[in-house]
Amino acid sequence: MTTPMPENRSHGFVRKHWRLLSLCLIVLIAIGVTAVGVAWWAAARSGLLQGPKTAALGLGENWSEDAVEDARQYGQSIIAAIENYQAHNDGNLPPSLDRLVPEYMTALESPTIGDRQWRFGALRNHEDEYFLSVRSRRMNQPGYYGIEFLQYNSLDKQWTVFRSDP
Repeated sequence: MTTPMPENRSHGFVRKHWRLLSLCLIVLIAIGVTAVGVAWWAAARSGLLQGPKTAALGLGENWSEDAVEDARQYGQSIIAAIENYQAHNDGNLPPSLDRLVPEYMTALESPTIGDRQWRFGALRNHEDEYFLSVRSRRMNQPGYYGIEFLQYNSLDKQWTVFRSDP
């Protein structure tokens, strides 16, 4: 003769409240995933994480070789538009890059590296020569070592990547 096993009270509680327990588990998982996501976003925003994924989301800085090369290639189309502008305006530089659109280029796209802003201006002591650059948003922060900016100089007709020395 077998005696029935007494019912474990914890199993009875689980059977009775399984929906509530399931909801609590889902909420805890959601909180954990959200916390990880917020931590990742904060690290990317502060520049601790870098790369194509953070750059695609508008976070961090992407100074990979491919991204720098893409910026150089697009920069060459801006340079061609600047030179075309100069040819049609007695050698004068455009007052801003926005002045090139739409007559000399269809649109001015932001670079996917650094702070995602093209900078343009005349070189000192050379009214008809200019620079075109993208810089790191962290280049002036103490302790930052890395790529500070990518720049084209029309006087030298070359691109240069400037790195800070540790």
